[in-house]
Amino acid sequence: MALACSLKMQCGAVSSVEMDLFLTGSKCLPGKGLASELSQPKWLSVKTWDELCQLGSQEPFTDIHRSIANSPDEWLIVADALNPYEMTLPGGWGSKWTAFQKLLLLRNLAPSKIVRMVRSFVASQLGEEFVQPPPFDLSSSFGDSEAITPLIFLLTAGADPTACLLRFAEENRSISGALHIVSLGQGQGVLAEEKIRQAVVNGDWVILQNCHLAASWMPALERICQKLQQPDPSSAPLHPQFRLWLTSYPWEKFPVSILQNGVKITNEPPVGLKENLLRTFHPDPLDDLVQEQPDRQLSSTKMLTLRKLSYSLCFFHALVQERRTYGAIVNST
Repeated sequence: MALACSLKMQCGAVSSVEMDLFLTGSKCLPGKGLASELSQPKWLSVKTWDELCQLGSQEPFTDIHRSIANSPDEWLIVADALNPYEMTLPGGWGSKWTAFQKLLLLRNLAPSKIVRMVRSFVASQLGEEFVQPPPFDLSSSFGDSEAITPLIFLLTAGADPTACLLRFAEENRSISGALHIVSLGQGQGVLAEEKIRQAVVNGDWVILQNCHLAASWMPALERICQKLQQPDPSSAPLHPQFRLWLTSYPWEKFPVSILQNGVKITNEPPVGLKENLLRTFHPDPLDDLVQEQPDRQLSSTKMLTLRKLSYSLCFFHALVQERRTYGAIVNST
């Protein structure tokens, strides 16, 4: 959104006043001013109605509040829509405004739909690829790394990259060597240092999980990474296939020097049923079954049935994941 608005402001399609209105809203005091002149639609809150009245006193939104007051049912259809930005506005108002001005009006009319409307606005201005998260691709991140460059997974709730990393290591066994996994915590720092010391010589990969749980050991990790950048001439040479993988939640005590020199990777949990399903089917969950049992040939009928069951399970999983967004059901009785 920031990129789209910056480009629009540079070419003069969005003014600084409009941007301020979008970010902060109108400054009209509740229950005062223009709102008292017209009948407030029942489906609007007092605060929202006051903001719309304030907006209607400015160009190019002059008298928009009167249109809403005179045709409340037509505007209610827009406000209740799943994505009001994609709706045709009553009275031809949409044709009088730029795309951002339409978004500015709808931000006041249906504030609860602002996230969905912003996504539609960015997609219409910059392209669909700017609102669709890219597929999680370890190979491209690995291609940007070197033996002296740690690869850092920034963890998010509901997304664990370990399975993807293990799969990637298996697929690239010719360059990965052995894989050493250390879950950091109390007393695991010594083991981690030993694994790194061996892997540097043998060209293995080391995965240090949950760095945020080892605050006291982070200075030691920082020194290890500095030695990788500036190796001691008297020590064994650094194997070019060595890789150090780190996982951590965003954390203020994580060493800044490691962040600056490392390749940062994040795998945010998908939002919405569509993205959940796309994430589940990338790669196809049936590929593992076929690879594990290559000699067992399934008939076309059984494969079709299996794919239907797989899709049903993935759809149910996506539905449960999306349900978590709304929290627990509170019994009011």
